[in-house]
Amino acid sequence: LQGSGHHAIFKDKKGVYRVVFHAHYAPGKISPRIMHISKIRFIRHKNETDRLVISPQYITPTLKQAQ
Repeated sequence: LQGSGHHAIFKDKKGVYRVVFHAHYAPGKISPRIMHISKIRFIRHKNETDRLVISPQYITPTLKQAQ
């Protein structure tokens, strides 16, 4: 993915943390931007700050046209 932009973290209906973000549509083509959603998790580290890990697998939702 190229040009990933701002994001939002949320819990889905099953309580799984996810991140939604946008990226460039294709290499060399910025617009329209395309949205992706990935799972995230936190790794606890003793005596350190917890770390956020974003799964490299993601989904790209599509909108259905209103009829």
